[in-house]
Amino acid sequence: MTTEQQNRIVSAQVVLYENGRLHENAAQECEKYFLEAGFEVGDLYAGSFAITASVAAFEQLFGCHLINDDKGTHVESDTDLIVYELPLAGLNDYLRHYINVLTFTAPPDFGPSDY
Repeated sequence: MTTEQQNRIVSAQVVLYENGRLHENAAQECEKYFLEAGFEVGDLYAGSFAITASVAAFEQLFGCHLINDDKGTHVESDTDLIVYELPLAGLNDYLRHYINVLTFTAPPDFGPSDY
């Protein structure tokens, strides 16, 4: 991957657990963690918030390689499947307890593809 690709800014959505598993301080703890890791953090809305950083920052924190192509930003996979969910294994147990999924958004299946 080129330096330009590594420096590209991307965003992912952090979806927190609900239904009793969402501790009142969970969002603040998760937001604080990502801020300290150098990510920009969006506003909490409906139990989720966005995180934004360079491809390199995502790869370093989550221990995976990202691909950014006509299928959007996704995690490199050994299969033919497109994987939008980031692996949570690199996060500490405390955070994994609160995070349901951390995912990139797939591009729409319609309209122009040169967004």
